[in-house]
Amino acid sequence: MDSYHNWRCAFDFVPIVNGKAVWDDEHLWERCGAIGEECGLEWGGDWPRFPDKPHMQNTRGRSTAEFKKLGCFP
Repeated sequence: MDSYHNWRCAFDFVPIVNGKAVWDDEHLWERCGAIGEECGLEWGGDWPRFPDKPHMQNTRGRSTAEFKKLGCFP
């Protein structure tokens, strides 16, 4: 499977509140997404076809095929 995770350009996360993972707080996910975007990351929660709220990535504008061709990592 091709994934930006394989190329070290993506990560998954969950917000932690009082030491516990919070999966069901829409406002908190939106806030986390906004923070990631302010840092220049793409937030999976904005994807129209398959929203992936725990996902952030910075692909540097490249496809996974381009990373393979460059042989950058793995």
